[in-house]
Amino acid sequence: MDAPAPAADTPAILVVSFDAYQDLWPVFFQLFFKYWPDCPYPVYLGTNHATYAHPRVTPVLIGADQDYSANLLAMLAQVPHTWVITWIEDRPPSARVDTARVAQAIAQAQQRQAAYLKLISIYPLALTPAGEIGEIAPGDRYRVSLTVALWRAAALRQLLRPGESAWDIERQGSRRADEVTGGFYGLSFATRWRPPIPQRHIVLKGRLMRGALPFLEREALRARLARWPVQTIGAWLYDWAYYRAYDALYLLRWAAARLRRPSHANPAIPSNAPRH
Repeated sequence: MDAPAPAADTPAILVVSFDAYQDLWPVFFQLFFKYWPDCPYPVYLGTNHATYAHPRVTPVLIGADQDYSANLLAMLAQVPHTWVITWIEDRPPSARVDTARVAQAIAQAQQRQAAYLKLISIYPLALTPAGEIGEIAPGDRYRVSLTVALWRAAALRQLLRPGESAWDIERQGSRRADEVTGGFYGLSFATRWRPPIPQRHIVLKGRLMRGALPFLEREALRARLARWPVQTIGAWLYDWAYYRAYDALYLLRWAAARLRRPSHANPAIPSNAPRH
């Protein structure tokens, strides 16, 4: 008997990868199921030919590698869900995922018939003074991001163009987003230091991120990624300064947004937000 079709509003998680990164899969999934043991969504792994043996992971094999957009379109064709959470394999969860908050954010995005909801607390963030999600304004840099995000699958297919890399999708796709039906949403700045999905970016441009090394060592996973060179100190300093600058900028924008609203309607800035 065929398996029942998924409910129209039940998203699937699609971990987007390819065979050359298969040594990341055991690290990713060990951390994923450690920190999200009660994940209520089916999990797919999109690859070329190689598979990862795990009872909770369904392989999506697309054959020969093409380009990021063409690969992703081929993966989506094999995932029978109206809503898809795309997740890149180098951003595993780093602490317990708050399933209730994730489900609530997803439900709100679905109720609004959103095209997209970024599910991790990295920029751009919404400046909504109430609630955990808000619209990312047209023109915001990285309005479209392929990190960890809920997509209406039809909207994602509409946005993709075969021949484009992941970087192209984020740059060009952010411009094309205005042509896609449905809003583009992100988490509120209020979630910046208490996100529903804590995560750690471990690989950037083919190198292990220097800031991720203590985390990987605590998890006893550093040795599994021994073949990867480590990010240079200069690149690490650039990333550190970039995010500190954005924290300061958004803190100012958040404060300005709150001043424009009655004080009783605004949540407080998180108590552990940095003070500048």
